[in-house]
Amino acid sequence: MFNVEPREFFIAYLVFLFSTTLHEFGHAKIGDLFGSRLAADAGLVTLNPMVHMKRSPFGMVLMPILGVLLFNWMWPIGWASVPYDPTWGARNPKKKAWMSLAGPAGNIVLALLAFIACKILLSTGTLSIADDATLSHLLSPANGNANSPLGALAYGLGTMLFMNISLAIFNLLPIPPLDGASVVEGFFPKQTRSTFDKLREVPIISMILFFVAFNYAWQLIRPVQIWAAHFLIA
Repeated sequence: MFNVEPREFFIAYLVFLFSTTLHEFGHAKIGDLFGSRLAADAGLVTLNPMVHMKRSPFGMVLMPILGVLLFNWMWPIGWASVPYDPTWGARNPKKKAWMSLAGPAGNIVLALLAFIACKILLSTGTLSIADDATLSHLLSPANGNANSPLGALAYGLGTMLFMNISLAIFNLLPIPPLDGASVVEGFFPKQTRSTFDKLREVPIISMILFFVAFNYAWQLIRPVQIWAAHFLIA
């Protein structure tokens, strides 16, 4: 069907769903705590992926499949969103920044948990480093049976680690509409807000910057993934 084995696609898609749902839950929860109730009123302060899939069917269902099927992506990747009150955001740029930061923070937490789990399972001899290790297939079960439940766990944990590193770094890039733009606006001098406001006034510029970032962000992401892999092996 496509270059990724169906079994591996299913595992990676589950990791993507969980990672994206936690990301959006973080936005919605912190926004609700800080006074932007639109996401809460829409029922999006939830870890139920079906709710977020219903809101973003293209980003959470269609695009992850098309990316692997047509563009040979390593993993299914897409997007989702939760609403927030822009008037509230303009009045409370720091609160908006914390709300924006909460999504990537969730991905960082998942990456750390996956790293710790991998480290423990490697130290106990449950998992081992694959003979032909790559970032997409770094770990293998000690019994050598990749089709076993332990093989699924090895692939799932590796995917959770490296996928969430990707999601965190990419979303923190300071380009509208990515989370990093709101983080910079909230925590940096006020002059930065006018720069981003001008970008938002011309959506085509933001769109071009987004696609440039999408194509070249791997130059930032890959070194961090490789560093994590070396630290895991050490």
